[in-house]
Amino acid sequence: MHINTRLTPTLITLLIAASEIAICFNSVLLPDIKGAFQINEATAQSTVSIGLFALGFSGVVYGAISDCVGRKPMFLISIAVFCIASILCVNAQRIEVFLFARFLQGIGSGASWIVGNACLKDIFFQDAYTRVMNYIHAIAGIIPAVAPILGSKLAVIIGWRSCFSVLAIVGAITWLGIFFFQQETLKQKKQLSAALIIDEYKTLAKNFKFQIYLVIKVISVMIIFVETSNNSLILVDYLGVSPSAYGYYVLPGFIAYIIANLISSYLTGKVNINHLLAVGLVFIILSQIATLLLPSTLQSSPLAVQLAKASTYMGLGFIFGNATAMVVSSASNCPGSASAIMIGLEMLFSSIGISLESIFFDGSIVPVTQFTLVSAIIAMSVLYLSRDFLQQVGTGSNPPSAHG
Repeated sequence: MHINTRLTPTLITLLIAASEIAICFNSVLLPDIKGAFQINEATAQSTVSIGLFALGFSGVVYGAISDCVGRKPMFLISIAVFCIASILCVNAQRIEVFLFARFLQGIGSGASWIVGNACLKDIFFQDAYTRVMNYIHAIAGIIPAVAPILGSKLAVIIGWRSCFSVLAIVGAITWLGIFFFQQETLKQKKQLSAALIIDEYKTLAKNFKFQIYLVIKVISVMIIFVETSNNSLILVDYLGVSPSAYGYYVLPGFIAYIIANLISSYLTGKVNINHLLAVGLVFIILSQIATLLLPSTLQSSPLAVQLAKASTYMGLGFIFGNATAMVVSSASNCPGSASAIMIGLEMLFSSIGISLESIFFDGSIVPVTQFTLVSAIIAMSVLYLSRDFLQQVGTGSNPPSAHG
């Protein structure tokens, strides 16, 4: 059966966009959520972290099962859960109910990146796979740039709860698109069994190349979630930015992110991926140092802070698509399980990072900047110490095996 190599990435990008909008809407609405439920900053931030944890937890199930039963069923099940959860968010009157709905929404988001990565690996390989991942990350990067503006405007015009109604509508449209138009990409299904899933995870546990790129990607994702989960509270509650203007302040960073993804895609096959990853980490480290060195008067300026942070997002743009491609390509025989571990650990460490940083949160940019700096230095150290091994094994990926 012929797989449409244009339609499939488009539908997967739409699915990813829905899950990204859910995260971005919740982050930008934190001041509204905090006021509506009369909760503190730590509890407000937990509405983000609990969704991330659920996304990662569910992904372990989605990824491995999708290697056995196919990609399309996992997409349809997860999107249905996402829509139901979004409706619950609209109607939640207690914080406990809202937290449960956010947890359920995270479970519903699980198939987006996880099964989406595996689905694309079924039909692309080597440089083509790396290139399409960079393009998708570039498009997905538009969402965090636009969603805060849209979310803040919608919150003012129709109320913050209605933003979750928009998510339910986007989810329903995506479900219909996948149901009617998405073809199954898994060419050879495996027999579903616990033993098979365990064997795949054991294989990945012995794959050193997979683990190196996994660490870099997990740390990078944790950085962006810790940054974005604190942005709205810092800018709106402490630096005096109006909710309707919040999106415009974060726009420069995400524009830089998109530009970096496009540059990275152009350089695929021309520049060693490890060099692109190193460039990205250097951008992040220098950005944090520059932010910490800002005079105290500028540290209280929303515009100055966001401009100093822009190169952080530029750095992440060089990392996300390339690291994702290398993680999944390093385990081409079980892309679903590899993607599940990657996204699962990303969400787990992101939720831990948000919770940890919230302990030191004081309304200033210092704690989150220090957290990001330390995290980026750790990732750079892993890449540097592994340079000889990575040079020996190379960065190429094998063509898809018989099952995908």
